[in-house]
Amino acid sequence: MTLKSNYVEPISGKTATVKLTTTDMEDNYNLRVVYHKENLCQVESSKLIGMINSRTVGYPNHKEITIKVEAGSEIGFSMPQIYMGSFGGFNGGTTSINMYQPLTVFTPEEGEVYEVNFSPTTAKVYKRQGNNAIVEPSSNLDTSCNVGNTNLGEVNQGELFFLHPKN
Repeated sequence: MTLKSNYVEPISGKTATVKLTTTDMEDNYNLRVVYHKENLCQVESSKLIGMINSRTVGYPNHKEITIKVEAGSEIGFSMPQIYMGSFGGFNGGTTSINMYQPLTVFTPEEGEVYEVNFSPTTAKVYKRQGNNAIVEPSSNLDTSCNVGNTNLGEVNQGELFFLHPKN
């Protein structure tokens, strides 16, 4: 399996800075961070930025990722995750598998610094002002997509993608 970032930072034009972080996810590994622009629910228009808390051999172990993004147009970030839970004992126990991909959408302003913070089922955008972080009121958890139980990503490339458009 080869996992490679295919997100390319803008080299000219209006940009903003985004720091991608997590909360309450210290025990979760290989957390893929995905960039979305246009067609938010489509795997074809998404780009892998990288992984947070990597346990993949040969892949850097970042606790956060900072990138430049295009300012002035709507963008989104998501983090696809799989959680397995078990209930009961060895005899007759059950296992549940849940897929999550919290997706937050906002329009960054030129020259501003933002933080997108993921927790297991949410994503929030904060606009940084000096040492303070203020929740960005225009950011929201996008509801235009459903989360399915089918991985639409390229499995042999290590991709996870569970979003699909609502019918």
